[in-house]
Amino acid sequence: MKFILTILILQFSILAENSHSGKVKEVILYKNGQALVMREVVLDLKEGSHEILITKLPNQIEPSSIYAEANGADVRAARIKTDELLEDNSDEIKKLNQDMEQTIREINKLNKLFLINTQNLAYLSKQEEFTIQNEKLEISKNVLNPETLKELTKFHFAERQRLGLEEVKLKEDLQNLNKLKDQQTRNRQQHTKTNLKNLEASIFLEKQNSGKVDLKIYYLVNKATWTPVYNFYAKENDKKIKVELNAIIEQLSGENWENINIILSNATKGLSSIPPSLSPFKVTLGASYQINDIKNQTQGIAKKMGDAYTRQSNSANFDESIQGSWELNKAANELQSLELIAKDDDLNVLKKENPVLQSSPVVNYAIKGKISLPSKKVDQIVKVDRFDLNGNFYNVAIPLLTNFIYREAEIENTSTEAMLQANGNVYLDEKFVGKGEVSNVAVGQIFTMGFGIDSQLRAKRELLDKKEKILGGNKEINFQVRISLDNYSKKTHPIRILDRIPQEDSKENYRITFDTKLPLSKEEIYERYERIKGILRWDLNLAPEVNAGKSKLIEYSYKMEFDKNLNINISTTQKEQEMKEEFMEIQKMRYKK
Repeated sequence: MKFILTILILQFSILAENSHSGKVKEVILYKNGQALVMREVVLDLKEGSHEILITKLPNQIEPSSIYAEANGADVRAARIKTDELLEDNSDEIKKLNQDMEQTIREINKLNKLFLINTQNLAYLSKQEEFTIQNEKLEISKNVLNPETLKELTKFHFAERQRLGLEEVKLKEDLQNLNKLKDQQTRNRQQHTKTNLKNLEASIFLEKQNSGKVDLKIYYLVNKATWTPVYNFYAKENDKKIKVELNAIIEQLSGENWENINIILSNATKGLSSIPPSLSPFKVTLGASYQINDIKNQTQGIAKKMGDAYTRQSNSANFDESIQGSWELNKAANELQSLELIAKDDDLNVLKKENPVLQSSPVVNYAIKGKISLPSKKVDQIVKVDRFDLNGNFYNVAIPLLTNFIYREAEIENTSTEAMLQANGNVYLDEKFVGKGEVSNVAVGQIFTMGFGIDSQLRAKRELLDKKEKILGGNKEINFQVRISLDNYSKKTHPIRILDRIPQEDSKENYRITFDTKLPLSKEEIYERYERIKGILRWDLNLAPEVNAGKSKLIEYSYKMEFDKNLNINISTTQKEQEMKEEFMEIQKMRYKK
């Protein structure tokens, strides 16, 4: 018996020596809800084979993701062991049990008080019956005391009111406590589902000679993610814009990350590195093909391409990548076929709707220094980076829409990393002015950010004159418009003024002639995409203290010519949809969306 006991003790001792929780040293946090965790264990092993148990693994671990590497030994295998526990002794479950016990005690207490209240009401009813019988007897004997009867009546009414209110209050409190107990029960059941498991990793090592081993264990965990948020800080007279990148981190992996190195990545852990492949493209000749609704066809192709690209880029192996590539080629074949048969207006629609696949650049941010991120339900904010960018500030006036004039800045990303699509908070002169949004911005790319209303500037638009006349078979309408700009500050402001005239449309058989003394903007994107659609833009420097009788004036005129038998009508639903689509196209181009 002693011999068997000695063997058991020896086995337990060996097992204890080879069990280690290790220390979490580094975490790569992805945006897809996962994190790659690296634990490190330093061992002193003798020559030979060893099984090392890594204990206290988190409940959100992906078992198939475990792998290990060692400096000073060869890793033969790594696997996860899962044992069901009979009881969860974690601090969290203990706290849940304590809270439930306290709630049950409160419920029992209220139930007892409710019973006493019911008994008091029953006793009061018997007392009232006795009082009524006694009153009848005293009346028959002509000895009834009116004052005593009055006091008894008041007492009964007051007691019934008090006991009734107590009953209502006790019922409400019991209802609330029972709801709390149900919620606590659900919380405990949910916690038990994920925590009544003992997760360990078995790492099998082969040691060629005795000595130190630096063992690193890697695994993926779920319920961990981050979201970028930018803060923009600017001063009105400064060309530099301070940009602060923060990360809102959600960490519910089940393990605390104490004093670790952390890398924030927007890559997907399962992202394929295999590029899509291009297939040959063949055509056949036959009867002419009629295109029906090329816009819907092109939009449908764009969706197919997007779905196929997602499948290909997230493929887990070569076969899945090739299948995704073929789906992408099939959609591209449809698009290229339309290119071959499209004519005139169809070709213009095809150019406009041509799908462009975009994705976020892969960026990794290594946080400077070590931080701690406990596993808890509250979001945690970490400062990632801060850098200065060059900003070209100007103001934008659109008096057709509003008299207010807004500040904007064209900002060049001169940092060392691409900027990710994210929400942003905007500050000017240390005051919060509003929220913005950043698209994916490459290094060296320029993007636009709004900085709110400039309260010292105003704009106004008015129709000065309108004249109509008939010339032969045509009707001619002349319009004259004035825009006035006010500057109440003591400094010069660069300003862009936007207005519009009807867009010339050959299908509607009208012609537009425009005239202005102040030349329109020569900015490339404006001339290429907006001027041809009837958008007017002037760029100027608005002098200080120019207002009231000294307002800066911009005047222009335009003329519409069309058949004298026709009239200008309110835009139809179809025209509104066309205008909306062109508006969206301009905005995406202007704000690099």
